[in-house]
Amino acid sequence: MTVRTLFGKALFDAGLLRRLLIMLGFALLSARAYAVCYVPTGDFDPLEFGAVMADASIPIGAHLNVPRTWDLSIRCDKKASGDPEPEQLDISPAYGIRTGTDMWNTTLSGVAMRVYLDETVISGINHTRFPHPGDGTTQIHRMAIELIKVGPVRPSHFTPNIFTLTATPAGSSTVTLGTKRIVGTWFPGIACTVDAGSQNKEVDFGIVTPASFSGIGSTAAQRQLQLLLHCDNIDDPIPTPLSIKFDGVAVNGHRDLLQVDGDQPATGIGIRVKSADTGTPFTLKTWNSLGITGNEHNKYLNLQAEYYQYADQITPGDANGTMTFTIDMR
Repeated sequence: MTVRTLFGKALFDAGLLRRLLIMLGFALLSARAYAVCYVPTGDFDPLEFGAVMADASIPIGAHLNVPRTWDLSIRCDKKASGDPEPEQLDISPAYGIRTGTDMWNTTLSGVAMRVYLDETVISGINHTRFPHPGDGTTQIHRMAIELIKVGPVRPSHFTPNIFTLTATPAGSSTVTLGTKRIVGTWFPGIACTVDAGSQNKEVDFGIVTPASFSGIGSTAAQRQLQLLLHCDNIDDPIPTPLSIKFDGVAVNGHRDLLQVDGDQPATGIGIRVKSADTGTPFTLKTWNSLGITGNEHNKYLNLQAEYYQYADQITPGDANGTMTFTIDMR
């Protein structure tokens, strides 16, 4: 009895073990029904360029760096059973294509990047798809990147992503293998921002009568206003151009006059903003140079706003107006 009982228990345990092993084997086969791809983590180490010169002396279209290269080693293991099935690999840019070029955008509008895969430019499209045989081999691809100046470059630190690599196994969902990015890179110079107290300005012209004007070209109700900028060095304080742009609806035929508005707008006059230091009017919807910014933390822009008569006759009415301004290092 005892022997048979022990023997029966041993048979029961063996049967349970076989079932467990079968279940485990099934789970393992299910997990490996498709190939798994790997890329060494070092292949996604960020690139560092250090200080990159892109000031006004560097022409548009210039290469800002010696092409930087690295290897992208991709291994896709063979699935557990059956013939190898190719993996669909995809390289996609972080910020899309720069319109009309073979370059990708970056976080700076004045800098684009041209990227190569095995000596072929891939930065002219949003998705570069290529296969891996899925047979357990390691495919090594040569990558390269160039930074290109495509416009004025604001001095700043530069840490954009470059691209993301994904793999899509047959019959499975897409898996992200890694993202390549840039760190430890900056464009030297001086960068200015507008003080919070200067970001919204109201100018009260009061009540102005047509008699305040003497004809075309005359002005009235001159008002002074001041904008405070905070300027900081990005590494080497290289003197940097500073410009301002005013946006608003211009008077037809007068690009330096803001059209007045209101419930019943006056006619024959517009609002003009000019430099209080030089007397030069600012043209709307274009960049107006403010000269070179030196090594100073606080910079004051002295402006003057006024009504300007541009027609023979002035019709009384409301004479309000709104314009926005933008400061940039260009």
